Amino acid sequence: MTSSDSIMYTGRINIEARDQNNNLISGATYAISPNPNGGNTPLTVIDGGTNDNDGINNGRSVVASVPFGSYTVTMTGTPSGYNVLGNSTSYTVGNTQIDGTAVFRLISTSTSLSTLGTTVITTQPSLNSTTLDTWQSSFNAIKINGTNSNAISTFQSLPPIISAGINNASAVNTAVSSQATVQLQTSFASATNGTTVINTIGAPVYHMPQSSDVVAVVPSIVATTNPATVSSETVSTPPLDSIVPGQKMIIPVSQLAIPATGGIKQLNVQSASSVSSVGNPTNWFVIHVDNTLSTSLPALPQSDKLALYIQVMYPYEETGQGFNWGNPSNFATPPHMTLQLPKNPPGVTVDSNGCPSSNIYIFDTVHNSWTTSGVTVLSAVPTVGNSNACDVTVQMPHFSQFALGGRSTSLGGGSSSVSSSPGGSGGGAVGTGPGGIGAGEGAGSGGSEGFGGILLPQLKIEEVSYDICKNNTADHSCWNRL
Repeated sequence: MTSSDSIMYTGRINIEARDQNNNLISGATYAISPNPNGGNTPLTVIDGGTNDNDGINNGRSVVASVPFGSYTVTMTGTPSGYNVLGNSTSYTVGNTQIDGTAVFRLISTSTSLSTLGTTVITTQPSLNSTTLDTWQSSFNAIKINGTNSNAISTFQSLPPIISAGINNASAVNTAVSSQATVQLQTSFASATNGTTVINTIGAPVYHMPQSSDVVAVVPSIVATTNPATVSSETVSTPPLDSIVPGQKMIIPVSQLAIPATGGIKQLNVQSASSVSSVGNPTNWFVIHVDNTLSTSLPALPQSDKLALYIQVMYPYEETGQGFNWGNPSNFATPPHMTLQLPKNPPGVTVDSNGCPSSNIYIFDTVHNSWTTSGVTVLSAVPTVGNSNACDVTVQMPHFSQFALGGRSTSLGGGSSSVSSSPGGSGGGAVGTGPGGIGAGEGAGSGGSEGFGGILLPQLKIEEVSYDICKNNTADHSCWNRL
């Protein structure tokens, strides 16, 4: 060996096809790109055949002598009788993963996807070596799952997308409670655009399950210097390879990653089945959250005290490419966002549980003002597992800039939100009688009769105008105006 020689480090990629019961299923074909053998086209791997180094058609393919680096592994041929909902993932061969495994979950064609149990469709993508180094050395990256947190120290430390059938509510709830959050010890100014945030974080692209019959529970990435002491945070998804028309997505945030002053806990969104992305870019959400308003924005109406400012960003608003989440007609149902707030905030009226009486506003860029049109507070309840917090769920027509305000105690009693929506839109959180107002989670559907219990939100009158008709004399011109 001379001084000009270099050492090439290599490892293996093990690829498995498994069913829902974790049984190996033989007969799959794969493509690996870039070609680890140096070819100009992706390497084809056939279970038990070409480039499968174990030579056995057994559901496990072994690719040996793979140079260190990052690769995309795609299942290009599915075993007979099965579907694969997520057919691609990224995989890194390196010092923390010399002989790892990528798993593709196969679903029998006889299985009803809408009732699918909690399932990891495809192994999570790998971090590349550059991102792992940055996350370890600069961001002190950890993965939070429930009350547990662990340092991210390997290429395969990322949480996967967890899926469940859209009609299997129990499995969806399990998927949400099982999902993890990645927390990075860094911060972004509120003026930072989403593309910069995504590029700085450097997470790999996740491949979405390709069916609207399953809910995709996507892991969140939270950038904050310290959620215990800092009031601002930036919450994002990893880059997503596609938005599947009609698919419901849930992005939960682990409670330990939410600032003590309040933050986003969960985002629920479902695209319309008839709408697709523009172009073919990766999609993502980036959400800036703070408990202060930028000086460039007006104060909240009615002397409300700001609880949280939320800005939801996505590629389309920056580039015109991707899914347009700014158009209300592109949603199957209005999106929901759950915000966690501290109980009994100073200077704000609260309910009997200590939850702040909140108003949700959306920013009107045309008139440079906050409005309640199309947005409403659905519910405010004590947080399960945190006696010092409340969960406030809000509904909006599309994604934009939002502000959650609490009614100032200096204005006296009264509570809850403003809604400019017409009767029948189902904006109330409490009250279950007939009629369009107060049917819980926006379930009211037309009609105006009956309040059926406690009515929230209460109406706030912002302006009263009247004229005097001839000093109250019986003048017909007055009658004609009534």
